Amino acid sequence: MPAPTSDKRRQPSDERRERILEGAFKVFLAYGYDRTTMDDIARAAEISRPALYLVFRNKTDIYRALAAQFLNELLARTEAVLAEEGPLAARLDRMCEGVFYCMMREIEETPHGPELLDVKNHLAGDVMTEWRGRLDAVLAQVIEAEALKNGVDLEAKGFFRSNPRDNAERRDGRHEGPHCRSQGAYGTRQALSEGYRRGSESVGSPRGR
Repeated sequence: MPAPTSDKRRQPSDERRERILEGAFKVFLAYGYDRTTMDDIARAAEISRPALYLVFRNKTDIYRALAAQFLNELLARTEAVLAEEGPLAARLDRMCEGVFYCMMREIEETPHGPELLDVKNHLAGDVMTEWRGRLDAVLAQVIEAEALKNGVDLEAKGFFRSNPRDNAERRDGRHEGPHCRSQGAYGTRQALSEGYRRGSESVGSPRGR
């Protein structure tokens, strides 16, 4: 049969999945991860418990799907900001301030937000690792383009193509990613902005200056 028929069969399931994730996000924020039950999620999504289990096996799978959705949106906004015109330092500041900080703050300022950000380490560590790899690739491309434009030798500046996030943190004396456990949204924004700004100043300096 033609592909559109298959797409029509998948559409209700996709819509139900989105409804479940929207409902789960609300109850996770309201009750916290530990206190939320599958019954709570089913009620919030306005579906039956058996219907919920047809889409997700358990609460952990729902959390992991939410984490992936959040990180995908974070990366999409990051790419959009970094693709804008202007100095690299300014774009990196907008990335830290307008993307990382704002999106994390929206969650962190809710009663159970800090708990939801913290449990990611043991519930969705592999999702985080995969996302960090994608973020590193995006940052590497932007930094290399800026260095090429300004005639800067990245290796001579002490930067390594494999992981620009670690480069910024090494230069700042740290080894923590964008979602470090204890900094909070404001601390994360400050640490990222300062570290990336230092790196951008180096790659933005033309050779011979």
